[in-house]
Amino acid sequence: MDFLFFAILFAVVFVVVLSKIIPIFKNHYKVTNGVTNYDSGMRKFVYRVTCSPVDVIYKLTNPGNKEQLKFDYNSDNDIMYISDSTYRFKYRIRFRECEGYNVVMLERVCYLVKQSYIPYMLNPHIVEKLNAEIVPYDKFKF
Repeated sequence: MDFLFFAILFAVVFVVVLSKIIPIFKNHYKVTNGVTNYDSGMRKFVYRVTCSPVDVIYKLTNPGNKEQLKFDYNSDNDIMYISDSTYRFKYRIRFRECEGYNVVMLERVCYLVKQSYIPYMLNPHIVEKLNAEIVPYDKFKF
């Protein structure tokens, strides 16, 4: 009887967890469309945007409706705090100006590994907020 109870409990928890995780991964892979814009540890991300660095900071830090990620910016050391309901990561934000566009690089400052879905939620969020283009990491890293 105890085994049956734990088996049912495990199945319910498993289904609930999968119902939250699968949409995050699907959205991430749909947005990236096969392009890898991050390094092997998902610590550095690059994006191509047409707006200025000031506009990027403004658009990311002003919350919209139903946003899962929250962005806070510290201008003293160019740190962007990205958080969801449970975790908070520090990313250094850097810009490289090119002719007609800017390349934005987000680099995680704290390299301690935390199990979080923020790296998988980052691409869809930034593409939507900034109308950014996912570009290959190897070609645009700096």
